[in-house]
Amino acid sequence: MKHVTGKFYKNKSEFFKKEMNEVAGILFNDNESMAGLKAKFENYDMSGKAYNTFYSPWNTFRMFLRQILSQDHSCRNAISLAIAEAHALGNRIVTPDTGNYCKARQKIPEGLIKDLALDLGKAQHQTAKASWLWKGKEVNVIDGSTIDMPDTPKNQKAYPQPTSQRKGLGFPKIRLVAVLSLATASILDFAFGKYSGKKTGEISLLKPLIKNFKAGSIALADAIYCTYTNINDFQNKNVDVVFPLHGARLPGGFFSSVDTLKDPNDSIVEWVKPQRSEVVDNDEYRTLPNSLILREVKVNGKYYVTTLLDREKYSRFAIAELYKMRYSSVEVDLRSIKDVMQLDFLRCLKPDMVKKEIWMHILGLGFKQ
Repeated sequence: MKHVTGKFYKNKSEFFKKEMNEVAGILFNDNESMAGLKAKFENYDMSGKAYNTFYSPWNTFRMFLRQILSQDHSCRNAISLAIAEAHALGNRIVTPDTGNYCKARQKIPEGLIKDLALDLGKAQHQTAKASWLWKGKEVNVIDGSTIDMPDTPKNQKAYPQPTSQRKGLGFPKIRLVAVLSLATASILDFAFGKYSGKKTGEISLLKPLIKNFKAGSIALADAIYCTYTNINDFQNKNVDVVFPLHGARLPGGFFSSVDTLKDPNDSIVEWVKPQRSEVVDNDEYRTLPNSLILREVKVNGKYYVTTLLDREKYSRFAIAELYKMRYSSVEVDLRSIKDVMQLDFLRCLKPDMVKKEIWMHILGLGFKQ
């Protein structure tokens, strides 16, 4: 019996080594990334957070991260791998009961996971070479998506299913907005919230993130973000934008031309302040400028709106090519990231753990990259 048990753990250990080396190189090896992550982790006060000696804060955190990175996202698999590691190192092991592990995960603060995830993304972004920039400028891609989660009463209350779905036939849904580096595909900022209701759209989620954009950079996004208030907020941060013209606006006629060049394919235009607010309250609406000076370009029948007014430095063809880069990189959009991270459906049953699971996926993405 002793021989059989030893053989079982040996197989588990070998499986564990192989899997971790493939997805993150976290186990048994001297990994600089994990060492750096642990150093940042230990900067947080985790006193009183230990559930027991096996489920210490750091060990629980590693198990949670490993769970996200594994092909099998189950809690039972995470525990099995941790037991295999402990056995291989000659440490104390525990019974493969998921209850204690789930209780230990609850003690890990959401803010800690969030900070580590965004710090890792920003650190990766800083490694971008000058040759990876677009005409010397950093370009950040904005993208939105949604994720479903288990249909529990608490999840439904926090993140109700779409009203178009009949009660009992849908899943709670959460809306996501991410800011990604075009150069490195790392996530620089992230927000999520309810799928439907007042101020729950992608533009509302993006608004508090705009303050974190670097002056002199470029925001690149789909037509849904081409709004008066959005562009004004970016200009206030000295951030340029490149958006396709929204389908609700008339190409070549929605804006008033203020250009002497009279080129129908490349015009300097004035966007007069809309008569009503789009996503802001009345007080903020009154502070908006009466008009914005923009540039409207047309390439291959598609219209783009940008604040890059210098035709000599930024030709209309260059602007169109920049927008194409939005889709040329496999991982610079949330759909691809969801595929890579198997993030199409969350697994946690309570809203507080749902938030931690999302942030842990963002952290895990940094390791996979």
